[in-house]
Amino acid sequence: MTLKLGVPKEVEAEQRVALVPDVVNRFVKQGLTVLIEAGAGVKASHADAAYEAAGGVIVSDRSALWQDSDVMLTVGAAQQFSSDPALLEAIPSQTVVIGFMNPLAQPELAQALAKKG
Repeated sequence: MTLKLGVPKEVEAEQRVALVPDVVNRFVKQGLTVLIEAGAGVKASHADAAYEAAGGVIVSDRSALWQDSDVMLTVGAAQQFSSDPALLEAIPSQTVVIGFMNPLAQPELAQALAKKG
């Protein structure tokens, strides 16, 4: 089974993206599958075509991206869950989420993620 990395579009005013096309290419060369939500890199000046050229797979369905990825790479993990509370229930329990959190400011979210597994 190939490990699948997912990169969602950031929410709110976040201008950064978790992976740039050059890094996507490095992961793909190592045998990983990299799923990129459509438009994820636009605010950081990276077009979908650049991700595709690097070997990434563009995914239009946000829910499918979260459900199909083994590891989610996001700048603002807390904002992802705050903007879409149903997302926490929708992702598989074995999914690893890597991104900035603020557990002292959002203890309920930190506890919910811990319970999720």
